[in-house]
Amino acid sequence: MWPWLAQLGYGRAGWYSYDWLDNDGQPSARHIHPEWQQLRPGDRILMMPGSGFDVAEVQDGRYFTARAPDQTVSWCLAVEPAGQGSCRLISRWRVRWHVTPA
Repeated sequence: MWPWLAQLGYGRAGWYSYDWLDNDGQPSARHIHPEWQQLRPGDRILMMPGSGFDVAEVQDGRYFTARAPDQTVSWCLAVEPAGQGSCRLISRWRVRWHVTPA
């Protein structure tokens, strides 16, 4: 599962979702792209043109954590072994909300 996660993002493999909505009409990848497998801290995962998350930490084959440039949102995707030939995907978002009286 990790190779599919490492290549996520707009302008790369897409989001494996509704391409007409999430990837500007481009189909999501249907195979692993070797050129997109090196996810490193400092890389940007684009959500849409001009907007994305900066990779903060990566453990290849296991997880990555990325943050919005203003540090108010973080996202972690982790792959956990779940027995012979299977795994579990964990997605966690953390958001710092600015609470107002309104």
